[in-house]
Amino acid sequence: MNNSRGFLERPCKSLMALIVLALVATSASSSTVKRIGTDELVKKSTMVFQGEVQDRWSGIDRGYITTFVRFSVEDVVKGEFKESTLILRFLGGEHDGVVDIVDGSNVPAVGERGIYFVESASTPMVNPLYGWTQGHFLLRVDEGGTDRVYTLGGEPVRALEATETPLTLEITHGYAAGVVVSAQANAQPLAAVEFKQMVLQILEAQE
Repeated sequence: MNNSRGFLERPCKSLMALIVLALVATSASSSTVKRIGTDELVKKSTMVFQGEVQDRWSGIDRGYITTFVRFSVEDVVKGEFKESTLILRFLGGEHDGVVDIVDGSNVPAVGERGIYFVESASTPMVNPLYGWTQGHFLLRVDEGGTDRVYTLGGEPVRALEATETPLTLEITHGYAAGVVVSAQANAQPLAAVEFKQMVLQILEAQE
């Protein structure tokens, strides 16, 4: 009797896992991620930090293929994190020849430096960065050695303005409302120091 029950439960569990992953892949499309405002981005991120990706690998976590990303933490803008490294989990990846792709979820690459808005570092999520691409900024060093801030799509970030989440449903273009970008690739972006100061200003205004 027990063997029969186990035989029935295993296919059901596998079927449910496939259904969940299918729903995640469908709802995670970059064309359907809700656009948020910088007020929400700053307020609801439990941690904001500047760091560099040291390593990443895939494995099975709670029954799903998951990519683990290890960051070296260079600066904590928001949060009480005291360690020098942080590991974040992203649903999807490649494991034992099986590939699971979550559309619209971008996993930071090894060697990437950026400023990251983390929704949760402990609770398993599809993407732990708040608003997915909206909480994911890249850093590039200019000729003078200054870290400059870009969106994940490569747009130069010119300002960070306190902005509420739009009341009407808007589809994100990869960055939150209130993130001011330039259409010109050669425009000078904010320095990382300036960007982080603007984050703190938004945070202080909420207190």
